[in-house]
Amino acid sequence: LKASFTDLDKIYNDFDKKIASSTFSDRTKYVKYSYEDYFSKMYLSFSKNMSSFIEQVKAGKQTPKEFARKYDEVLSSYNNLITSYNSSINTINTFKIY
Repeated sequence: LKASFTDLDKIYNDFDKKIASSTFSDRTKYVKYSYEDYFSKMYLSFSKNMSSFIEQVKAGKQTPKEFARKYDEVLSSYNNLITSYNSSINTINTFKIY
C-alpha cells in the first residue's frame, strides 16, 4: 500500500509542477482554477488521510474501532477525490466542445 501510494504521490507532484508552470488563456484559466481550488485540495486531503492511515497501520497499536475510523476517513477522502476528478474532466470536456 505504501509503495503504491508513494508512486501515486510522485505522479501527482509531477503533474502539479507541470500545471503550475503552464500558461492558461483567459478562456481556459477556469480549468486551472478548477484544478487548484477543487481537485488539488481533495488530493491533499486524501494524501494526508492516507499517510496517517499508513503510519497508524505500521505502528500496529490501534484498536479495531480506531482502524475502522481511519479507514473510513481514507475512503471518504478517496470518494471526494474521485468526485473532484470527474468534475475536472467535465470542465475540460466543456472547453473541448466550445
